[in-house]
Amino acid sequence: MPITFSVNYDDGYLTCTYIGKIRDEELYGSWEKFYGGELWKPGLMELADNRNADFSEISSDGIRRLAKLCKSVFEKNHINSVQTAMCCDNPLGYGLSRMYESFTFDSPENSRVFKNMDEAKTWLKSQLKEQEKKIGI
Repeated sequence: MPITFSVNYDDGYLTCTYIGKIRDEELYGSWEKFYGGELWKPGLMELADNRNADFSEISSDGIRRLAKLCKSVFEKNHINSVQTAMCCDNPLGYGLSRMYESFTFDSPENSRVFKNMDEAKTWLKSQLKEQEKKIGI
């Protein structure tokens, strides 16, 4: 399976791992299924591990469609802010991740792209700490 999801409820984020050739239909369909399933909980932050993916068959329309799906799900669930860290260490994946980041400009989603997994995790955990401060945890 090229796209898998796992949730670390203790750390408050999900990890989406992309492996091998990814196509527009798989990208959208996997997220649509995930959002409709039992693993997803509104407000979970996301760590996207794009390091082992082949995105050569992903189109800009596919990226835009995914961003619209996510925005719709967040708004439907009254989510005002969610953080997404994307890690990709190859030029095509990094560029497509930056494209996704730009498509979330009017969404509750705050996306950042990193070339290093440790930096992505550090940023995500810092965002979680900021969120905890805001709600007094």
